[in-house]
Amino acid sequence: MRARLISAYSWDVMDGDALADPGSEAILVEMEIGPVGEDFSARFSVTVGTTDWLQSCLKDTGHYVPRHLILTDRLHYASILNLIEKIVCSVDGKTWSDVSAELDKYFASEYDHPPAQ
Repeated sequence: MRARLISAYSWDVMDGDALADPGSEAILVEMEIGPVGEDFSARFSVTVGTTDWLQSCLKDTGHYVPRHLILTDRLHYASILNLIEKIVCSVDGKTWSDVSAELDKYFASEYDHPPAQ
């Protein structure tokens, strides 16, 4: 079973490649991903940040423990979507559970929950 990217969108990006906030150094990309040839999907998301954004995170706290993060030198939405699609299309497994577990290495699943505080 191979994964396919059904759709991807970011509320941080306007039409085309323009960021809603031009000064932004990080965006959230949400995706619908499902198996090839099947009629179901699951939602995943990933934060995409620039190296400058990472530096600002480190400056504030001195550390940063990332999960479900893509770092890039600049926020170019078309390039980001291309990378996400390559990642998704490279994932396969015997079952959807296998595929989903592999996708979870890169993206947050709709079933992920933040740790209790």
